[in-house]
Amino acid sequence: MPTISSVPRWCFYTLLVLLGLVAFLYLGTDFHHYSRWIDDSSRYCDDGWYAGGAINKILTGRWLHPGDFNAMVPVPGWSLLLGFVFHFTGVSVVAARTVALCFSIGTVLLAGVIVRRDHPRLALPFMVLMASAPLFFFFSRCALIEPSLIFLITATIWAASTADRGGISRLALCGVFFTAAMIDKSNAIFAGPAIVYLIWFPYRADWRRALRMVAIPLAVFVALEVVYLLLWVRPHEADFRLYAALNAPVLNLRSVEKFIRVFYRGFTWIDPLLFPAVLMTFVVSFRRFRFLWADPFFGSSFLFFWAWVAFLVLHVDAGPHYFMVMVFPIMLMLLLLLEGLELRQPKAGEAVGAFLLLVVVLNLGLIAKDMLHPQYTQRDAFLQIERQIDADPSATRLVIGHGTKELSFYTGILALDDMGTMSVADKLRLYHPGWVVTYSDALSIPEDTELAQSYRFVEVGNYPVLDQVDRSHVLLYRIEKK
Repeated sequence: MPTISSVPRWCFYTLLVLLGLVAFLYLGTDFHHYSRWIDDSSRYCDDGWYAGGAINKILTGRWLHPGDFNAMVPVPGWSLLLGFVFHFTGVSVVAARTVALCFSIGTVLLAGVIVRRDHPRLALPFMVLMASAPLFFFFSRCALIEPSLIFLITATIWAASTADRGGISRLALCGVFFTAAMIDKSNAIFAGPAIVYLIWFPYRADWRRALRMVAIPLAVFVALEVVYLLLWVRPHEADFRLYAALNAPVLNLRSVEKFIRVFYRGFTWIDPLLFPAVLMTFVVSFRRFRFLWADPFFGSSFLFFWAWVAFLVLHVDAGPHYFMVMVFPIMLMLLLLLEGLELRQPKAGEAVGAFLLLVVVLNLGLIAKDMLHPQYTQRDAFLQIERQIDADPSATRLVIGHGTKELSFYTGILALDDMGTMSVADKLRLYHPGWVVTYSDALSIPEDTELAQSYRFVEVGNYPVLDQVDRSHVLLYRIEKK
């Protein structure tokens, strides 16, 4: 492999260490302004939403607030982990983002372990390609569920790819990892075909044995999932149904348009150079380069990619962070193509290798440029809101509004969301919050005519934040009962 072998191994190690160290810088900043992912709402509030259970536990001693948006019911794993971390650190956005980043680093290391067994020369380049992908790098620095989800899917892939050597215990472990991924976030189900393929591939000549091998992790998964549903979901069914309704799959006449849009977003959000390259890889793999299908990782990555495309089409509004998961199969398929070309068509292999090295250099430049300009508009706005609330002790130190758990992350102020199994009016009567905190594009509470019959919402603060035109300010209202 002349292209990869020409790069000294110390270069790969140095890049990985530098990327790991740089990723930990400025974890309390805003998501980078004016990026290609500007329209991802997760940059503003998903950090807090999915950590809501842990925040509640530390601030109130209980995981759930009746009637509120309790994301911990359908996705409990992340809050349970953060609850343990916050026990030592207190509620902290930096601590939560550090945990997420550690998961991403674990994913990169585990990805190298997976590839190293059959393709030892690809392990380090694969790790560098993943770690330097801007989509993967920047969203790994957010306290989202995706970093832990990707790690658990990668762990499942490791168990599945080594099941032919690990025996029944490895297959059972595959079922455990997949269950953990499903509990972390249920869209992990779309990684299922890729995992089944890896288990099936070594036994494909004996379909009965292959079926038995697939049945073992499936049985473990079903058993653990039933326990989870009975012991956790059933007692909190209303919260689960709310989350399911908000994320219900959508298949209608617009799905064709959404399918086309997925590829446009792949081009703009994943990588404008590598995403078209992997689509070309699909084409050539069916004609001139059928040798790629002799590798189980290529077929598994192919299924992983297209199953995730199906998920993105079915999702009501898949933001950029949902595309993070596709970085793993895309980078692996491109490196398998490179390896095959350098063994069979060296000239073409050298061209592809040079192309991948160029992409790494460009991506490193983009990461460096954005990391050199940290901004703290969201943190500063929330700290000003905290000072305003503390200066008026006559109002309850409890807020309600859109994405307000993000405020709790920065200030430790207890917050309720405007979504939930209980209406805002009922929450106001039950919890008696003193303040409304909301973004400039989500004024449903202060502008609600029915609420205005019983409450007066007095604007006391307006703070510029972030870089999106329709969500450019955070507003603070004092709630006064008429």
